[in-house]
Amino acid sequence: HYKALLQLFLLNPCQDSKTLQDLVMFLAQVSQSYAEEMKSFPDDLQTLLKQQATVLHPDVRMVLCRALILMRNRNYIPPDSLLELFFGLFRCQDKLLRSTLYSHIVSDIKRINSKHKNNKVNKMLQNFMYQMLKDSSPVAAKMC
Repeated sequence: HYKALLQLFLLNPCQDSKTLQDLVMFLAQVSQSYAEEMKSFPDDLQTLLKQQATVLHPDVRMVLCRALILMRNRNYIPPDSLLELFFGLFRCQDKLLRSTLYSHIVSDIKRINSKHKNNKVNKMLQNFMYQMLKDSSPVAAKMC
């Protein structure tokens, strides 16, 4: 049902789809319980955001990000690719999305380093932030 609804949505990604939003949030909440069946779900959401972020309806874009945040908070998704995607989404002209992503990134980095420093993730973040400072988007560079 999800795949069919997603294909229908991709025909016109700038429209608001309450049904898709509800289904994505439901699947994000149960994804850890059905790990084998849902193993491609986070990758599907990340791919959709990478490819269609600028044309997606703002509410749909926000729900996709919140679903990924929920799965990240439950340690279902590793931080590497998700943080890179969220930094890339700073280029979107959506202030609410940018502030939500900013607060998640800060809290996630704090949580990752709370017990002991995770040098691998910290080094990756430092390199990525350095690249973002060179970004052509002034808003994206400013958020770093």
